[in-house]
Amino acid sequence: MNIAIIDDEVQAQDEVKACLTEYLQIHHPELIPNVRFFTFDSAETFLEGFQEGTFALLLLDIYMKGMNGMEAAREIRKRSDTCPIIFLTTSTEHLLDGYTVFAAGYLLKPLQDSRELFFEVIEHCLPLILASQQQLRILSQGIALKVPFRQILYLDCSHSHRVILHLSEQTFAAQESYSECAEILLDDQRFLECYHRIIVNMDAIVSMEEESFRLKNGVLLPISRRKRLPVTKQYMLYLAAK
Repeated sequence: MNIAIIDDEVQAQDEVKACLTEYLQIHHPELIPNVRFFTFDSAETFLEGFQEGTFALLLLDIYMKGMNGMEAAREIRKRSDTCPIIFLTTSTEHLLDGYTVFAAGYLLKPLQDSRELFFEVIEHCLPLILASQQQLRILSQGIALKVPFRQILYLDCSHSHRVILHLSEQTFAAQESYSECAEILLDDQRFLECYHRIIVNMDAIVSMEEESFRLKNGVLLPISRRKRLPVTKQYMLYLAAK
């Protein structure tokens, strides 16, 4: 679990790491071995290597030399619409702007003065953070692969009943059975079986049409007539909970 701290003050970076470490020690010590902190002293340096899936959580100072944190957040949202961003600042001036980039939190420095609120914000973000780390382990042409759930658009079966994983830019034929993959994916609230042997990642849906879901890559997936009501209900409940 990679966590990025973007702040041009070393003391502030150390304070964030200390508060996060304290939170983990108290509430989730089992996660500590998997957490890695990465610090950046400017938004420009951070953005050079940032892409979807690079980090599970971003803690971003607003007032920095060069590009400020709010400008950086807008650029981050162009590359990832799900990575949680927590703003750290000395002023409430940009509080309303935080909503435009769907910030998970807006906290005033020093963090020690808002320690309990910081812990609450992290606890609220944690389910999303953990979900972003989940992977489907498959064998494809004899090669063991770990496919992040967030990269899966949908899963279906070929005419030969082979399981096919569809990602944004590639597909994989899995040696596992449909039932084995379905048991894992359908245990995650993001995934929905919309038709016989078709499982869709609801985060990939851009619209629901009369008899199908349209995905962000333009693909139309059919909705089972027999299961239309429960499928529609599950999708609507998922949207309402986001």
